[in-house]
Amino acid sequence: MYQRLGWIMPPPPIEWSIGLYLRRASRLQCAIKVPLILENMPGLPFPGYDLESNPDTIRRILAADSCNLLLDIAHARVAADIHNIDVYSYLARLPLDRVIQLHISGPRVQDGILSDAHEVLQAEDYKILEWVLTQTKPKVLTLEYFRERNALSDQLRRLRSIIA
Repeated sequence: MYQRLGWIMPPPPIEWSIGLYLRRASRLQCAIKVPLILENMPGLPFPGYDLESNPDTIRRILAADSCNLLLDIAHARVAADIHNIDVYSYLARLPLDRVIQLHISGPRVQDGILSDAHEVLQAEDYKILEWVLTQTKPKVLTLEYFRERNALSDQLRRLRSIIA
């Protein structure tokens, strides 16, 4: 895909892409001998280039592989926006029973597109997190924020109260 030139190449066949992923993940898992975690990605706003953000594909890969899911909530919000569906509907289609780690950050609209901007969490981010926590049993929650110290402290306090 040559986006800079305005060209969008046809995407690879989905079955080929899934097979390639599974072969590479299996090889990697054998080589490093530690569990792999698949992270959902925000995806691209081009038809067919949503392998890592399509909830049905994520479900298929996790069903065929022994890895678990790192659910990035900002990525899920971006993917839902790209697919033009409600974020809760998108999340419900993911294999939430396989979530062992959560990432949370504040997405923002940039150049008319929702992006994972790693900004301060807003009310909607906390609301989605609280819903996700009713559906999952993560072992780790990571706040992806690295800017202002006071904003970081406020977010950490709020997150502690949510998970307490």
